[in-house]
Amino acid sequence: MAAFVQWVAEVLQPPIRELIEPVVVQDVARQQHEDIVRAIERGDPDAAERAMREHIVYVQDLVSMVRRMD
Repeated sequence: MAAFVQWVAEVLQPPIRELIEPVVVQDVARQQHEDIVRAIERGDPDAAERAMREHIVYVQDLVSMVRRMD
């Protein structure tokens, strides 16, 4: 799991961040990350999964938006 998380941080995230930078709302992304962390800290896997899925959908929507702008 640690290797996967490291791969995501080093390989997957940088190009996605660069792509969505013009359209991302930083407060929204920050809040989503905080929701994920809080759910994990509470030991609530259902809430953590829900928060992570919401974040993934948000990022997917941003990627789609950027692609339509090109």
